[in-house]
Amino acid sequence: MEVVGLDGRHRPHKMVVTAQEMAVLGGTVTLDASLAGAKLAKCVGTPLGPLMDALHSGSGQGFKLGPSVSGRLTATDGVTTHPIAYPELVQGGIVHTAPSGDALPQSLGGHFRVAFPAGVAVQDSVCGTPKPVNLKGVCRLELSAAAPEPEQPPWKGPVGRGWVVAAAALAGVLVVSTARRRLNS
Repeated sequence: MEVVGLDGRHRPHKMVVTAQEMAVLGGTVTLDASLAGAKLAKCVGTPLGPLMDALHSGSGQGFKLGPSVSGRLTATDGVTTHPIAYPELVQGGIVHTAPSGDALPQSLGGHFRVAFPAGVAVQDSVCGTPKPVNLKGVCRLELSAAAPEPEQPPWKGPVGRGWVVAAAALAGVLVVSTARRRLNS
């Protein structure tokens, strides 16, 4: 699964994490029917909380994470969730291994299926009913953070002739705006 976001210096950061790496980084949980339903009983998954902690601290090159961060999941069929706030995101889990020990088959939502417990990450489903996200075939987790409100404009002091270019990092995307200021002669 591809994970993209910003690092601690607000630079784009991307990595691909395999099921085996998820298990090492975030640990594993064997699911029971009460947690995941009968279909996924005895499948193995990795809790997102410990996995996010590991991705955050990964040898100083980790992702920037915290309460202002949200995550958006994308499946191989193009279905994308709405942003999920970080405090809810870390309560979910990634199911990646079948009860047999093999990779999670597509019939169960593999290679990766992301699910959340009741009352967490509630969004409208394809049929329009609000319920916790339970997305099959997840291939990407995109992490983004709103930039803090600037205390002052990105430029300082008097503006000279010509164009002033100001850049601000908003939601992990570089936005460039230009403004022209006419000087009184």
